[in-house]
Amino acid sequence: MPTIAEVRAEIAALQVSLTASRWTPTAPEQAAARETLLSSVEIDVSSTEAITRGLKSAGPQVSPKDGSGRLFAVMALCASVLRQPSLAESEDGQELDRELRALLYVIDDRAPRRHVLGRFRRSAPASE
Repeated sequence: MPTIAEVRAEIAALQVSLTASRWTPTAPEQAAARETLLSSVEIDVSSTEAITRGLKSAGPQVSPKDGSGRLFAVMALCASVLRQPSLAESEDGQELDRELRALLYVIDDRAPRRHVLGRFRRSAPASE
């Protein structure tokens, strides 16, 4: 199992790639980010459960085989570390959770949406 420091380094590397436009999250990755964030604000939902819900929401596309699963891999690493109560409750574990959420907020903020009848909806990806 990876250490918290190793997972935090993976999050930081992904953040740098996103900021430098060397990586663009796929639609399933964007959906997973959004679902994780929405789940994380529910009462009695652990970080691990929120991440699991996010990964499940992406459906069968959760596969790094085509190189588009970078976020999924980082989310899975976070879940594996935060699944351990002693780590999840530690200061380092809480910082890891905050860093993942910060990355997910940036991803969700950049996800395409269109305004329809007073509500925001995601636009269909151009390739579909």
